[in-house]
Amino acid sequence: QFVAPKRLAEVLSVCLGQRVVRRLCPRCRRTAPLAREQIEKLEALRPAGVNVGEVAKGSFFAPGNCKVCRQSGWAGKMLLFELVKNGSRVAEALRHETFDAGLEEAARADGMVSIVASGLEQAQRGWTTIDEVLRVVEQS
Repeated sequence: QFVAPKRLAEVLSVCLGQRVVRRLCPRCRRTAPLAREQIEKLEALRPAGVNVGEVAKGSFFAPGNCKVCRQSGWAGKMLLFELVKNGSRVAEALRHETFDAGLEEAARADGMVSIVASGLEQAQRGWTTIDEVLRVVEQS
């Protein structure tokens, strides 16, 4: 039996979204500026809380090739997370059955970091690439 939408606020603690991306080889990754096409794709996503213009000024990375990664540029996989806590604003939105942009706005107000924002952070740190982040976000 399903939980009535208004009761979700009472029974839900957290909601976790995750995507698997390839992890760059730390030995041979190389810096790479964002291409115009990548910037346009990021702007089209309109990630809340992310200034794409500022992000585009940052350093990003691309796969290289070395013996350690067998010239692939990759060294395993990693997860990107989106965690929504049932804070006061989320609970209120659930009680009023607000399941569209209002719920997302409430989640952000309660501290949610989106998959896109999480992916951008990991790409800037050199763990993965912008193309990997875009690939998994565009699939969902």
